Amino acid sequence: DYVVTAWNNGKIVKLNGVNYQYSGQQDVSNCALNCMKISHNGRFLIAADDQGNVFRFSTTFNVTSTPKEENESILDLDISANDNYVITGGKSKFLRVWSITENDMEYSYDLGELNQPITSVTSSAVSSLLLTGSEDANVHLWDLRKKSSIRRM
Repeated sequence: DYVVTAWNNGKIVKLNGVNYQYSGQQDVSNCALNCMKISHNGRFLIAADDQGNVFRFSTTFNVTSTPKEENESILDLDISANDNYVITGGKSKFLRVWSITENDMEYSYDLGELNQPITSVTSSAVSSLLLTGSEDANVHLWDLRKKSSIRRM
């Protein structure tokens, strides 16, 4: 029904999904929004910014910001297969896991720390596995259930 995009000025812009006409915008942050994902069930969006803030949006685009857990930029994020976790990575080198509840989201635990900033995070759509990429060109395979790294490639 709509397309949502995050801008480097901290705004989220909503466009009509049929004709791509401007439908509205919302100020979210005072800095660049680096990444945004929609949940598998389509009920919420998650976005993260250059200051380490993570935001959750309802389908009506009301924003609930979680406490700031990082002092550095979050470069990528993804949502677990069953929509109960958000995984973030960035310049802090920590892979962080956030628990999603009915109307909120809160920091849960650090899954691991890498030697270089984490540049990409991708979660499996059907299991607890996820992949991360980092600036040193390494790829790590992680398991959310085991809360550990399985392999470095």
